[in-house]
Amino acid sequence: MHASLWFFTLLPVAWGLQIPMVDSEATAGAGTWSYENCGTEIDAFQPKSIEVSPALLTPGATHNITIKGTATEEIAEGAYAEAVLKLGMIKLISKTFDICQVFRERNTTVQCPIQRGEFELVDQFELPKEVPPGKFVGSIQGYSASDDEILCAKFTVDFTSRIPRAEL
Repeated sequence: MHASLWFFTLLPVAWGLQIPMVDSEATAGAGTWSYENCGTEIDAFQPKSIEVSPALLTPGATHNITIKGTATEEIAEGAYAEAVLKLGMIKLISKTFDICQVFRERNTTVQCPIQRGEFELVDQFELPKEVPPGKFVGSIQGYSASDDEILCAKFTVDFTSRIPRAEL
């Protein structure tokens, strides 16, 4: 599958780790997000659309995500992803995980094996209240059990607006 789509579904995995507070007197305001497909035309997953609602990412809030795309090959058990998340130049997360296991644990609308053809993945994710202000950048690269690339995405989530804790 394509990484740009996986990012939001796998976001809870990334945010689930402790993220250090940069400034104990402030927390992030609503954030904007974007992604770049760094995959190729021969990747097993080709994205069509990603919709996040509400579109502004808010710490402490639950967001809905709908990912539409096409699997050009079956994506079977053993598929895995490598995720990196940075805040500025500081690497917060570098993690490898089983894609199918995450889908099972999160009970997503798409489960492995993912058959060839069109599909729609629907999920929810919640950001922790403690997200520090800043611009997060990351990447996700996914691979089949035989190590063929199935997805690649780079993403940015910008929480640079600051809200004093007293206003939360």
